Amino acid sequence: MATQPQIEVEQREPLIPKFRVTRQERNRLILVGLAAVVILWLLVNSWDGLGPFIIALVLGYLMLPLVDLIARFVPRAVAILLVYLVFIGAVWALVSWLFPLIGSQVKELSNDVPTYQKQFDQWLAQATDWYNHLPISDDVRRSIENSINNSLNAIGSGAQSALVGAVTAISKAMGFIVGLFIVPFWLFYVLKDKSRGMSAFNNMLPRSWRNDVWRILRIINGVFSQYIRGQLILALVVGLASTIGMFIVGAPFPVILGVISGITEIVPIVGPILGAIPGLALAAFHPEGWVMVVKVLAVYLIVQQLENNLLVPKIQGDSVKVHPALIMVALVVGSQVGGLFGLIVAVPVAAILRDTYLYLYRRFAENYSPRDAEASVPSRQDESSEPGKKKERHRLEQEERIPDVQSADEMIESLDAEPLDTASKS
Repeated sequence: MATQPQIEVEQREPLIPKFRVTRQERNRLILVGLAAVVILWLLVNSWDGLGPFIIALVLGYLMLPLVDLIARFVPRAVAILLVYLVFIGAVWALVSWLFPLIGSQVKELSNDVPTYQKQFDQWLAQATDWYNHLPISDDVRRSIENSINNSLNAIGSGAQSALVGAVTAISKAMGFIVGLFIVPFWLFYVLKDKSRGMSAFNNMLPRSWRNDVWRILRIINGVFSQYIRGQLILALVVGLASTIGMFIVGAPFPVILGVISGITEIVPIVGPILGAIPGLALAAFHPEGWVMVVKVLAVYLIVQQLENNLLVPKIQGDSVKVHPALIMVALVVGSQVGGLFGLIVAVPVAAILRDTYLYLYRRFAENYSPRDAEASVPSRQDESSEPGKKKERHRLEQEERIPDVQSADEMIESLDAEPLDTASKS
């Protein structure tokens, strides 16, 4: 009897990789997961009072490099206090110089409001007279008037909702004020005990996960820190450039317009457009009329060209590397999910989601090593270039290392230095 030939079945790796986790590590992960769920629930329900802490995290990103630098020579607590003094001095100097200018121009603007109202009424009367003399049928005229009335009703409803929201925000302002007093002390302990927090978090992770988790955290930190610092520097430079430009062309209220341009610069893509609206509106009421509108528009266009062609490549370095079309989609999604805050963080969050997905795909679908997977994501590709490697080698040669682990870079270096047999025991 002839035997049937055996058909070899191709062995395929599972789509989802199997992680080797001991029973102790599994129980620890369950407890950590439950704690994360409880903390997330508490954060969602106390979101209105977390504004100061979000501001503190942004300030922490700005202060951390300087704290780490000074902490090489003095105790870390002293380094934090020194950075606090530098920061408070800089803010005080800025406020002392800027607030009197803004206050005088705000007072001047409030005094000019009746004149603007009178001129606007004249424009409205001229527009109404022009509309009444248009050769259109009654049906078309009725349709236009209905559309205008609906638009005005919508604007009125929006203003009413905004007023209710403002009253609600004022009622919740006490929690925000209390948070402002707590934040400096909270941020001090966060900066001071960063090493202990990193070590505690590292011990919660299974050993086989640590290298991947810290590399993903380094990707997240790199995107957020570069984006935040870049946007704040851009806002400062654009605000100063706009103010100087408005002074040159003789625009009304140049300091106020410069501050508005700087603040709206934080919102990518659409921010410069929003910042230009008040300037163009005030220029329309200027005695020069459309001539001043053209001058102000020229200032905004020149500043934006300066930003796009010089400032963004030099200051921000195009760190997120997200296509403008995707940025616009991310802005819409972010505004729908998180309002103004979602609009501001939409771009870095989109870059983080992209890079995290690519890292995990490279690791588990294409079998990259952790080092190669991190180097392949867009936000870290500059680090893998020859200039980036040379800069890193120079930093390691010249830098005097701190005994405690103070960054994801140091944590990853310590994990890479562990013996292979130790890492494989998990």
